[in-house]
Amino acid sequence: MLDFLSDNDGSIDVTSSTRDLSKAKLFTSKVHSEEYIELLESKSMEADRPQRLNPVYSRTLIDENSFDAALNAVADWMHSVDAALQGKPRVALVRPPSHHACRGKGMGGCLLNSVSIAAVYALEQPNVSSVAILDIDAHHGNGIAHCIQDIPEIRYCSIHEDASSGF
Repeated sequence: MLDFLSDNDGSIDVTSSTRDLSKAKLFTSKVHSEEYIELLESKSMEADRPQRLNPVYSRTLIDENSFDAALNAVADWMHSVDAALQGKPRVALVRPPSHHACRGKGMGGCLLNSVSIAAVYALEQPNVSSVAILDIDAHHGNGIAHCIQDIPEIRYCSIHEDASSGF
């Protein structure tokens, strides 16, 4: 497994804290509302200790590093798209997760919808006319569905637990 995750020279790519996140921020604005991005960034910068992003969603906590962490996750997903298009598939092992983040709010521990952002990014690459997202998780990725529902070139399949049957 580590061979698959590592670069050709055997090293594992570790994100630098000084990387340029401008492209990630640009594509984030194609999926999330500007109001939500500004809210997430400002609340993250103001958080001197972990706190709720929204008082209604208790599981979505942020601190002063949350916005940068979420943007780095987006950048990692975009890097994975670039690698796949070059015939070098990569896996983006990132936190925070993303499949519950909707256009205008984070929830379920998710801040930015990296998956949807990467799909929109992929559609803007040469020779890409459609994208498929397969989400396998205990929960439905409501945020993915919300973010891409108006983009017919992106197809979404969620395989998730049915709480009533245990499957």
